[in-house]
Amino acid sequence: VPQNIFVNNKKIMLKGDSYLQIRNWTDYCADTFAYILIDKWENDDAAGRPLASVMNLCPSFFNLSETAKKNILRHEFIHAMGFSKLGFERMPANVLGHRKLDNSILFKGPRTVEYIRRFYNCPTLNGVWLDQSNDHLSKRYFDELMTATYIEEIHMIPWSGLIVAILTDSGWYQPRVVPEDSNFGCRAGCEFATLNCKQWYDNLKDPLKNPFYCFGPSTDNCLVYDYGESAPVRYFENPRIAGPSEVGFCGIKKNFWLHYK
Repeated sequence: VPQNIFVNNKKIMLKGDSYLQIRNWTDYCADTFAYILIDKWENDDAAGRPLASVMNLCPSFFNLSETAKKNILRHEFIHAMGFSKLGFERMPANVLGHRKLDNSILFKGPRTVEYIRRFYNCPTLNGVWLDQSNDHLSKRYFDELMTATYIEEIHMIPWSGLIVAILTDSGWYQPRVVPEDSNFGCRAGCEFATLNCKQWYDNLKDPLKNPFYCFGPSTDNCLVYDYGESAPVRYFENPRIAGPSEVGFCGIKKNFWLHYK
């Protein structure tokens, strides 16, 4: 790590592994709580990890609960470590796979593939999908710190084995954190990991053994929204009701997701 680097034309002394400045400006804060700007990479035009970043905390951030603030700070800190579109492009070439038509990229680092196969109990998975921005995990893996969706929960969102695997596959870090995985989808099999929620549910031999999603007629203990005149799909008795769009409009059992926004 170089001892002297320049950020915004100012020389700074790097006494640790990286430099993080925190500010609370109002720039670009219309629809977000916080964001990261990476100012300096190890190699400007080639592979290399971030050396200096700015974390901006928007005014809306300070109205959140203490737990929500901690979740968002951890999320942005991982972005500062290079979990971003530019960061992924600077990682070893073998960690990125093909693109979908929506431009999302498959992350297929070897530790990530090993982890995701073990977590879902599915030996045929070949990686995890990033979202369309390629800055976050696809919301298909929504119980994660690194999706783009803001989740305000009463507990800390896990620093999962998936995040640890991705950071390790970058080649830049040797994480020492002990991961704490979510139970959502754990050991649920290949169909859960690859089909949409309704297809998976319809294929269950015993629908009563479904701990993840909820369908009609009742919405008790179920995360759903009122979509107005008509929901995009009809899974409940009330035609206006459906679950979050990011997970295929299926209702989510609240013991896995306490509050989604």
